[in-house]
Amino acid sequence: MYRWRASAVSPALLALGSLLSACASETAAHHQRGAEEHVYIGERRSFLERGARLLAEKGQSPQQIAPDTVQTRWVLVSGASTDPRQGAEPLIYRSYRVRVSSLDDLHHHVWIERGTVTTFQAPSRIEMQAGGVRESTSGPGTQSGLPSIDPPVSSGFPVFVRDGDLEWELLQRTDPAAAREIDLEPPASAGR
Repeated sequence: MYRWRASAVSPALLALGSLLSACASETAAHHQRGAEEHVYIGERRSFLERGARLLAEKGQSPQQIAPDTVQTRWVLVSGASTDPRQGAEPLIYRSYRVRVSSLDDLHHHVWIERGTVTTFQAPSRIEMQAGGVRESTSGPGTQSGLPSIDPPVSSGFPVFVRDGDLEWELLQRTDPAAAREIDLEPPASAGR
């Protein structure tokens, strides 16, 4: 009688696991590309509100900072160890924003971006009390009456990148027919 050895099965299972992982990654990338290229049809304000609602459901606190942008407060997500043996540890803050870019009155692109600031500087007491939210001043690109959400430290420079997973989730909620259509399309690499 033949006995299966774990060492004979392991490479096959590892190969199958790698293949499934690659397929999942390719599918996620396909969904993200589709969401990035999607043109939403309707009122700009409704898409800004839907994006804000999605962020609120994820535990964030979005607020409008421009006619076409909502952003969440900066939250400390890593660092600030109190153990002196760890040495200097960077502080990492994160914020999300939703931006709507209008092609015309009814056609729009929606971007959801994740912002990160990395610094070694702790926020001052004044910055902590303000919670990272300050009233905007008259300056280029700002409108009076709308809040400005600045990073909680002055030494960090925010870097924003698109969050494809959140954009895909927004597309699925907002335009499920378009999301199904993208889901049924073969990924670009399938034709190679």
